Amino acid sequence: MVNNNMYYVVGRQSCPYCVKAKDLLHEKSLNYKFRDLEDNTELLMEFANKFSWPTVPMVFKFDESGSPTFLGGYTDLVSHLNKNTNA
Repeated sequence: MVNNNMYYVVGRQSCPYCVKAKDLLHEKSLNYKFRDLEDNTELLMEFANKFSWPTVPMVFKFDESGSPTFLGGYTDLVSHLNKNTNA
């Protein structure tokens, strides 16, 4: 379950940038959930098509009201966190 004011990372455990995204969120003590779609290519393709994003990770930020915002991939997460020091 995704809580308010947290990050949601969709990816594959075998993906180095997915692991880097998880490690970065953990290092910054930010609340996150990782959804490993290594064995669910169909659902991964649904995410990719819905957000027009062909690669993993796909990172989302849920605000206080529980509404998600799609941030992008790992480098987008880094940029987001650098801009929002109180992320």
